[in-house]
Amino acid sequence: MISKDADLTRNPAGTPEIANPGIIVRRARECEADEIHRLVSDSMETYRVLSGITDSHLESSSETVADTKVAMHEGIVLVATDASKQILGTVRLMARRGSFFAGSAFFERNGYNKDTPVLYFTRFAVRQDARNKGIGSMLISEGDKIAGSKDIPAIFLHTALSNESAVSYYKSRGFEIDSVDLSRDYPRGLFFKKV
Repeated sequence: MISKDADLTRNPAGTPEIANPGIIVRRARECEADEIHRLVSDSMETYRVLSGITDSHLESSSETVADTKVAMHEGIVLVATDASKQILGTVRLMARRGSFFAGSAFFERNGYNKDTPVLYFTRFAVRQDARNKGIGSMLISEGDKIAGSKDIPAIFLHTALSNESAVSYYKSRGFEIDSVDLSRDYPRGLFFKKV
């Protein structure tokens, strides 16, 4: 693992919890791995159906609670909780070098080399009954702050191009399409957001 990536496994100093009428965004705790895994599994199944993706092409379909715990140690897992401490949303922030994103034009176009670290948003999920309350925006905003505190130039994510609502959502939050990835047998857009 690269040293800059290792720095991302620690909660950044001075990263405040974000409050929004009873909703807090904070780093996940290992004891919450089971609840996070269920939320991600449910959300990814909805995403899979809406995107027309077969089960075998969605990496998250085979994940376990143990994989969620590993992600907590290898990166940052954020959760949004309500006043009763229920998890309403989550996202994983994983450090990745530019070379991880085959076909990306972002790095050369913006004067960065392929060793430049970025944050990769993955397993972004909001509970169905908690949508349209700004929770996803709060998670993205916290990711922006974490990237900024680490002097990371951009946040990247993949989403199925067939899922027009997801594409529209990310674009409305400042993400731009970089390239199209066909490695999973369906067109995934690689999106980036400059920090």
